[in-house]
Amino acid sequence: MPVTTYGALAANRVIAVAKFAAPEVTGSSSMLSETRARIMGETADAKVVRNVSDTALRDPAVDRVSRMLTLHFGPGERLLNVELRLRDGVPPDDIPDTVERAQRRIRK
Repeated sequence: MPVTTYGALAANRVIAVAKFAAPEVTGSSSMLSETRARIMGETADAKVVRNVSDTALRDPAVDRVSRMLTLHFGPGERLLNVELRLRDGVPPDDIPDTVERAQRRIRK
């Protein structure tokens, strides 16, 4: 590994330690809670979940959103896993197009 990579890894460790030590020094637990949530993978807030669900349900082939899992990786980066239940009678050949439409709409 290049020296710059080792330097970046070391700097990240120092930042992480400082964020965990800061609450002890300042007496604030909110920084610790926020940092722990980010490191462990924070879920999307209720508004984001509701917007994604509403967007998916706008497709006429979608009957309901049966399950949604979200994971926050960083600013503007989330992993989203959505299980859609399609309406009865949706031809199997239309399923890939339905999924692609839902993905495009949700990403907007």
